[in-house]
Formats: sequence, structure tokens, C-alpha cells
Amino acid sequence: MKKKVNPNKIPLLNCKPDFHKISEAASDKATFIAWAEVLGALADFPNMCTEKMQQLWADTNKAAVRVHHQKDVEFWIPKIEEIAGIRLPYTLASLSDIHTKGELNRAMRKIERKALVFAYAIIGQQFVEKELLPLEDVGRVFQKADSLDKEIADQRITIDDLLEMLRDEYGLELATSNTGVKLIRRN
Repeated sequence: MKKKVNPNKIPLLNCKPDFHKISEAASDKATFIAWAEVLGALADFPNMCTEKMQQLWADTNKAAVRVHHQKDVEFWIPKIEEIAGIRLPYTLASLSDIHTKGELNRAMRKIERKALVFAYAIIGQQFVEKELLPLEDVGRVFQKADSLDKEIADQRITIDDLLEMLRDEYGLELATSNTGVKLIRRN
């Protein structure tokens, strides 16, 4: 049996991580995960139907086409935390002083967490500003989405479980494309 190599001892020889590429990939992944969790949370609402879920998606997803400045998104994180009564912690990561594979892995996890929190804030901002749901329901959505995120982290469920539920119960498929995340109705 081959001994597992400690990633903290694997040097990144002559390769500097591309922060832009890593951030972009993390943002795409986090947007997909955030939507899977938010749609999974919406599925818990007793009167939720395919049409209403699609309409919430369409009304909210229009925000994805505009550029979000970090300062504006950071403004909404504590608002969503307050509305939902949850904490959405994240720490900043720097790729400037990374020398090992282990350091890179830790930085990437921090970047992915920040991207997920930012995706929640962008989605939540649209729910609130456009009054797509009552504030109490917005809070419930993000409480459940956060709970689903923790269940995924604890490996009690997977993103694929959420995607399967959307497909089987609502006929909806969440997918990525070169222009972002898409919600497609399957018959």
C-alpha cells in the first residue's frame, strides 16, 4: 500500500497560482451550489410548484447579468444574516504567499466559501428588493439553504441529491453553461 503524501510537504515548484482563474472557477461553482441549495430550500415550502420556482429563478437570476461590486455584496451579507437569523462567515484568502499544495487547497476552500456567501447575498438581495417573497419566507429560505450546506459539508446529502429532487419532483434541471447557471424545465 502506497503511503499518502502530506499536501503540506508538496511544493508548488515554479508555478504561481492564477488568482483570477481560481476566483472565476470558485464563483461559477459557488453560484451553482448556492442555487441548488436555495431551490432545495424553496422545495420545502408547502405551496411551491414548478411554475413558481421557475418564476422566482427568472426574476432573481436577472441580477446575474449585472456586475456586482464587492462593497455592494458585502453590504447585503449582514442583512441576509439578520433576516434569516444565521451566520455566513468567510475569511479572506491570499494567493500571494502560497508555497505548497496544502496551502493552495486551504486558500481555495476560503475562496469557495467567500464565493458561496456572496452568491447567497446576491440572490437574497433580489428576493428582498424585488419583494419576490415576504421577508419571513426569505429568512426561511436562507435558514434551510444554510442547513442544506451544512448537511453537504457533513456528507449527509450531496448536491446530486438536491439536483435529483428538483428533477424528480419539479421536472427542473439545474445546469451550468458557458454563460452561467441555467434552470431548465424537463417534460
